[in-house]
Amino acid sequence: MEDQANIDMINQYLRGELMANEVSEVDKRVLTDPDFRNLFLEMKSTEIAIKSEVMSEKLNMLKGLEDGYNEPSAAYKPNSRRIFWMAFVVAALSALGVVVFNKLSDRVDTIAPPSMAEFSQYVVHEKVRSAQNVDNVTKEKAYNLYVLREFELAIPMLQSLWESEKDSTALYYLGVSYHYTGQELKAREIFENNKFIDYKTPQ
Repeated sequence: MEDQANIDMINQYLRGELMANEVSEVDKRVLTDPDFRNLFLEMKSTEIAIKSEVMSEKLNMLKGLEDGYNEPSAAYKPNSRRIFWMAFVVAALSALGVVVFNKLSDRVDTIAPPSMAEFSQYVVHEKVRSAQNVDNVTKEKAYNLYVLREFELAIPMLQSLWESEKDSTALYYLGVSYHYTGQELKAREIFENNKFIDYKTPQ
């Protein structure tokens, strides 16, 4: 029963149906409850995969229509004005589809987002949380964005944490975020730091 309740809550979170206090509760559990976090990441990955597949099928269908109009049969002599408007409509729908696809897929990174099982090994702040200031809102938000794999949003906050507080966990998360946003040189520079010799690093 508890598992089903968690699934229902996460579904409502992903659909934007929760109240502000309920959203905060989900964010807090993602940070503090490993089982809940793994379930959340798995459901979020599944949602992205489904939406990406649907949009890909629609774009392929539109492309097929466009290709069909580029090769009219010998028995049919197309009206040039009609072809122009059909091409315009297809182009507009294709452009709209690309925009929607990018939105639904949560800004697909240059490197494919890690799977839930893979990514969990790069979450380390539970081990050091007790030694840090849990009331630091910036740190909480930065870590939360990282755990949710919102790397592009997390990067500036993690960078700020490292520069202002020399937070080594933030620096490690920054390196992982750089890797999954295609900034491999920056990631390697961080991972070569002796601080992270015993840390898991993405390849």
